[in-house]
Amino acid sequence: MRLNAPQRDFGAASRTLLIFASIVPTAMSDELPIADPPSRCRHLQSKGMYINYNLDPGDSIAGDGYVWCAMTQGKFGPDSGLCNQEECVRTDRACYIAD
Repeated sequence: MRLNAPQRDFGAASRTLLIFASIVPTAMSDELPIADPPSRCRHLQSKGMYINYNLDPGDSIAGDGYVWCAMTQGKFGPDSGLCNQEECVRTDRACYIAD
């Protein structure tokens, strides 16, 4: 026995989901490109850069995740923007220099 429920429109969100689902591949393929991680600014420094230099394979990486700008020696860059792993890969920042 089948119930006849009225069709419901869930709005733009459901239509967007349907469109997105139709363009996203459903299975992994060797043909899909692998994105390279963005290049961070050469002025972004961290303690781990010095501690982890020349590690042997299999050694654990040390560092507390704290980063700073080499130009200002602080948490803010010369453009007054915050220095961190996410912000210092943006090529639209005035102080960004590719590594």
